[in-house]
Amino acid sequence: MDRAAPILIRIYKEESTLEVWKQDRTGKFALLNAYPICKYSGHLGPKIFEGDHQAPEGFYNITPDQMKSDRYLAFNMGFPNAFDRSLGRSGSFLMVHGGCKSVGCYAMTDYAMDEIYGLVDEAFRGGQEKVQLEAFPFRMTTQNLARHADDPNTPFWEMLKTGSDAFLATGRPPTVAVCDQRYAFNPAITDKDCDPSKEEAKHIASYVPRWGVWLAADLEESKAWAIYHERQKRFASLIGDREPIVLLRQIPGMGSAKRYIITIADDNRAPLDKLCKKLNAASATCDVLRNSRGD
Repeated sequence: MDRAAPILIRIYKEESTLEVWKQDRTGKFALLNAYPICKYSGHLGPKIFEGDHQAPEGFYNITPDQMKSDRYLAFNMGFPNAFDRSLGRSGSFLMVHGGCKSVGCYAMTDYAMDEIYGLVDEAFRGGQEKVQLEAFPFRMTTQNLARHADDPNTPFWEMLKTGSDAFLATGRPPTVAVCDQRYAFNPAITDKDCDPSKEEAKHIASYVPRWGVWLAADLEESKAWAIYHERQKRFASLIGDREPIVLLRQIPGMGSAKRYIITIADDNRAPLDKLCKKLNAASATCDVLRNSRGD
């Protein structure tokens, strides 16, 4: 292996392991080293909203700009990525760093981080433009998925396994896109539906004009409204000037049954009743809070 050859990072929560893979002279990636994770935050499952203390799961890209941090030798994972944003997920400054304390991050100890950071930096100096980081709940085997078959995150993990299998089959990091709020691995170049910004806009537009609802990942009402107004500017052509009648916030970690908090912006209950009927049909429950808009 060339010293400055491209690398790939794979993380497994359940096994508390971070692996660094490096490209060999055949063009395929081989395991270079594995490091124990000293601490990661939360439990098995993806990060949903800012403040949930979850360490992310998914496919992320590290760029040279993400190597800058106030912490000693740390890099930003790139959360939320296009997939996370298409689902309205929120969070910031999710890092791989030294030490052994974590609030939504992966802490590797200073000793291990010296080596990991050096390998990433060396790859960038060798010309690699971005390093793919694949974060999994566990090693993506059929047996491990079967052990967690009752977990509500299983469909998401099955999707991650597709990407993991694509890497293991070829020895090369898969090309990752987002289509219809799903990861797509090694998609055809002619597939024009895999535009991350279009997917995010479609997700937002499907709620605001049709239901008069803004689906927010952040449970804090003021933050949820701020996110809505920021995205309204970005996707004005799809959302338009119409303000949502209700603010809908989903509470994670409630098992397979979803639970929502709905904030009414006025006294018009008809859209709310219609929405609750739709949610209840999907085995969800609604909690209603009377409040004003977050302007």
